[in-house]
Amino acid sequence: MKAVSTIYTNAKAAGALRMYTQAFLLMLLLCAASARAAVSSDAMSSRRAELRRACAMATQSMEHAEKMLEDLDEVTESEPLAYGYRAMAEFLISHHSYNPVTKYRRFTSAKETLEKAVQAAPDLPELRYLRFTIQSRLPSMLPYREHLEADKDFLLQYLCERSARDDDNELNSNIRNSLLASPLCTGADKERLRRVR
Repeated sequence: MKAVSTIYTNAKAAGALRMYTQAFLLMLLLCAASARAAVSSDAMSSRRAELRRACAMATQSMEHAEKMLEDLDEVTESEPLAYGYRAMAEFLISHHSYNPVTKYRRFTSAKETLEKAVQAAPDLPELRYLRFTIQSRLPSMLPYREHLEADKDFLLQYLCERSARDDDNELNSNIRNSLLASPLCTGADKERLRRVR
């Protein structure tokens, strides 16, 4: 009887050890997944900051715009944000060009690229902000203003719904300032924005 009791106790201990080991391994897997997600999130934040810096530099000269486009040459719609910034590089090359044919050709290509990026991620506020910024600053003779009102409404809703807004303070501030300066925003829109912090 003592042998059976010992076997039972050993089996019970082995079962408990197995459960503890499984729980420990599960915790390790969850921690590893969380760490990967954090690294991925950090990598995305870093990539986003890099794209914004490149775009800011590209506004200054043709050389910077061409360098930005060269750096983003391999990017496709599978990376919608980077693809949207690729469009921005093309818009800026168009802006810096002196040749009217080059200007219009780059503008047309940039417009198509940005539309594909927005179609790939229509709920990404940064892409809608980029498109709003471009369309609101283009000369009215250029045929690319059809999304202004929809993007304005999307961005207003994004900023005014705290639950939908992420922690990207730089983006939120840029959107807010751009909308406040826009003649497309009504007095009521601007009042709503002033209440958002």
